[in-house]
Amino acid sequence: MGTLIPWILVVIAAARLVHLDADPGLIKSILTNAADVGDEAYWAFGAINLILFHTLVSDNYLQAATSPFYTVITYVAYWLFGVSMYTTRLPNAVLGIAAVVIAYRLMEPYSRPAAFVAGLTLALENHLFIHSRMGQVEATCGFFALLAFYLLIRSKAPGLAGAALGLSV
Repeated sequence: MGTLIPWILVVIAAARLVHLDADPGLIKSILTNAADVGDEAYWAFGAINLILFHTLVSDNYLQAATSPFYTVITYVAYWLFGVSMYTTRLPNAVLGIAAVVIAYRLMEPYSRPAAFVAGLTLALENHLFIHSRMGQVEATCGFFALLAFYLLIRSKAPGLAGAALGLSV
């Protein structure tokens, strides 16, 4: 049973990948916050320009200056899998799953039940779930902030923790 618990968390976290390219649901639309999804074009603009037009700037609008690392992550996803809504959202979904694993691993040395609760709480947390299913920077920033904390506490690697923290901004 002990080795099954981390896999249960991964399966729950992997729910982020189901219908990743779908439009926001009815409840999100009724609550009038479905407009967040429109920002995906803003955050993907630089990567789309690089893939389709081989230039970072195709007009006087340079989104990549506000989040260059996110542009690189999105560019790599487009380069590997092509430009699509699914591909725009895929890096955040994968980082959302990885955040659940890191939360589990962070607490595991103290108590396996506490690690399971930490992982389960993060896997089911509404805001992380929603933002890891959108092509925006929030889930990426949250993942790298959590990774920085993990590296600082567990690996005693302040240099790596500082790099991860820098990537979270």
